[in-house]
Amino acid sequence: MQWDVAPIDSAILGLVQLIQPVYHQRVFLESRGTVIEQFLDKGQLLRSLRRLEKDGFLLRTADGLLVVAPKSYGLIAGGLDAKERDKTRLLFLNKDRYQ
Repeated sequence: MQWDVAPIDSAILGLVQLIQPVYHQRVFLESRGTVIEQFLDKGQLLRSLRRLEKDGFLLRTADGLLVVAPKSYGLIAGGLDAKERDKTRLLFLNKDRYQ
């Protein structure tokens, strides 16, 4: 399957999947210290999130939160294997819970 996305989009979608459901601003905050921050400033990241939503890679809940659409799963799987992704998500949820 061919997608018209930039390589950084895979990292953005992977981050959103780890912390979903999430507001745009939280994606920016969580991107600090990651490869995303090295390539995109806040404005570029927010524009990328809007574009990914417009293109169907992200969905918006009734509360305005972003979640990853099934269309994104192939891109995300190429960036991080399932075991590592699950481990990272658990670490993130634990960190969030105890703060």
